[in-house]
Amino acid sequence: MFEDLSGAPVPVSPPHDRIPSSKTNTTSDDISLQRHGALLEALPHSLGKSVLEAHGFACDERRIVLCNSYVTGAFQEGALPTNLLPEPSGDAYLVFTAAPTLLPHETLISLTFQPGVLDYYRSIGLLSPEASIIEVNPDPRCTIQAGFPHTDPMSLLSDGDSRLATSYFISTFPSEMARQRSSLLGSAPVQNYDPGYLNNKAQFRLDALHYGYRMLPGFVCQTPEDLEQVAEFHGTKLWAKLSTGSGGDLVQPIYPEAGSLDSALMQLRSAVHSAFSHAQFPDGSTSEAFWPTSSLLPATERVVIEQDAAVHGPILVNGSMNVCLHRDGTFELVDYFRQNTGPDGSYRGSERFHPEDLSPAVHEAIDQQAQRVFAYAHEHGYRGFIGFDFFVLGSLEDPTVYCIELNARPTMSTVPALTAQKISALSGGEHRYDDYINVNIEAPFPLESFSDVQRALSLNGCDLTDPLNPSGVTMVPLALRSLHQRNEDETTTCLISSSKAKILVLAETIESAWDMIHQLETAQKITLGG
Repeated sequence: MFEDLSGAPVPVSPPHDRIPSSKTNTTSDDISLQRHGALLEALPHSLGKSVLEAHGFACDERRIVLCNSYVTGAFQEGALPTNLLPEPSGDAYLVFTAAPTLLPHETLISLTFQPGVLDYYRSIGLLSPEASIIEVNPDPRCTIQAGFPHTDPMSLLSDGDSRLATSYFISTFPSEMARQRSSLLGSAPVQNYDPGYLNNKAQFRLDALHYGYRMLPGFVCQTPEDLEQVAEFHGTKLWAKLSTGSGGDLVQPIYPEAGSLDSALMQLRSAVHSAFSHAQFPDGSTSEAFWPTSSLLPATERVVIEQDAAVHGPILVNGSMNVCLHRDGTFELVDYFRQNTGPDGSYRGSERFHPEDLSPAVHEAIDQQAQRVFAYAHEHGYRGFIGFDFFVLGSLEDPTVYCIELNARPTMSTVPALTAQKISALSGGEHRYDDYINVNIEAPFPLESFSDVQRALSLNGCDLTDPLNPSGVTMVPLALRSLHQRNEDETTTCLISSSKAKILVLAETIESAWDMIHQLETAQKITLGG
């Protein structure tokens, strides 16, 4: 196993300009060369190589093995779980999202892909012949029990698997189980930090005063007495949030009306109990132990109560900033994103934006908070892709940035950003791929194969998944929620069927991307969300 190269914390660098587009490295129109990785090697970011270098390791002849798993179970053996996944498929589908980001000589450990998806990635050049996929069948019990361990690729690899030998191992959530498992199989785990700590919204809020980043007014509830602080926010809308092990959270609005706080907390508790009824957790862990039915608050986790951002002024941006944080404390900007959320606070996707286009003051205000947030993550041992969510309130001349949460992992905007870089490089830098959005969609029929995706993302005979289609908009599926197992005869069987997917939409402008989405909605081909 490698020595920990995390090093002592040092101040982060001052703000700097956005990294130049990868298309400036594109010098050849020979798509066959690009598909074989000649130009993809020059891309500035990779889920594997970038994280390896961020830890201070030089790339050598060893392969980089990735596991983009957002399903980890308890972070410490025997601890009560923080991975609450009410839906049977849980967040298992997110393991697929790393595939279109793979560069040559990187390997992805993933659940079995849906029929046709990998062939599609190869056909448009996203998946190089020099990249490899290790597919692992989910445990069939995932149909009745959500998440870890039935849908965790590392847990499902056989003890005698030699495909990880003499490699570097990088995972989205490097739990102790993942580190031990990779070492057992001959791969050297690169990361060494506590994902449960850095991805916990309550902990992020508690640490804010010491590190100087600005949070929306609110508080952390650990005891029933803490709930009395709600009186300080009388007459305003609040949000109740409970962190989950996947890095997300369960969210409920709290309105000024009497009884709304109790109702919101009971809704969260109901979601927790539903998760326990659909999932397998460590021995001795029960829904009653996690959140007793007689209590408004959980016994083993903390609830964040946060004031609605609109209370503090006009909302200029509900956004996020994504960077690659290095061992020396410096960071490279990946991009800025606007968040797309539903009325209930649920995440629907994001779109690229440039804060300097709003005003220099907005750009500076975001970066001032970023310096503090990423210094906090660096001091706690994090290196690699990381992002933080924020609201920008007030005016363009005098903005105020409030931090919402830290995402110490490749976020749901990281993969679209890296995939968009690759598509741009493969297209020879065509202008129409200047912008992109990523959205969660639902079709009116199950999406069990790539052909189903093509049916959902076709309009007036135009296949929008084809980068050469004449519309000027390209839609790339990043992950489907349907789960499959591969049979001995190489056929696949669908274990969990779902009509939901995450897609990347590339276009000349953000407006063009959204216009095509709305055309698909009008034609009743898709709906947003899910």
